Amino acid sequence: MTYVEYLLSMDLRSRAEILQQPSAHRRITTVHEWVAVLGKTADALIEQASDRAPSEWSFYSQSMETAFGAAVESGLLSGREALIRRLNLSLALMVHEASIIGGDYLRDPRTGIAAARFYIDYSPEELAEKCQGWEERCDLEEMKKFHGLKVVLKPMIALLKIAQAQGIDVGNSLRRWSHVYPRLP
Repeated sequence: MTYVEYLLSMDLRSRAEILQQPSAHRRITTVHEWVAVLGKTADALIEQASDRAPSEWSFYSQSMETAFGAAVESGLLSGREALIRRLNLSLALMVHEASIIGGDYLRDPRTGIAAARFYIDYSPEELAEKCQGWEERCDLEEMKKFHGLKVVLKPMIALLKIAQAQGIDVGNSLRRWSHVYPRLP
């Protein structure tokens, strides 16, 4: 049995405890192993979301935050790949079980929105201006960059909608980002 198979055979709580330990991160050595561990753990969190007590969520959020950070630190996942997985996990949790929306890394739409905004590093207007006419002037690398931003924007816009539905003031961000999204390749 490989180390990853061993991890995945554990119950969710035990796996989350191990994912907080740096020694565990060194034993996950390929992209496929990180994707399997993060994906299966995320699936288990979503599946068991309603079974978790509110007090447990900060523990699970911390475990996943540590694991995503370790995957990036190892160089096996890019920051964008980890961010997209994290945003999609948060979104899936909030959509699957609206009652669990709360104030931690995975369950607070504001933390996902802030992480996405940090990655995008443009205002909606700046990004709209930069991507204007991309069909005629962009080389392949610039198109990939814009597409990468679009992949991050999709779950961010969904999190903005959830935040707004929860009564969290998002100002005009939802409208502004929704306006830019279809302009990207």
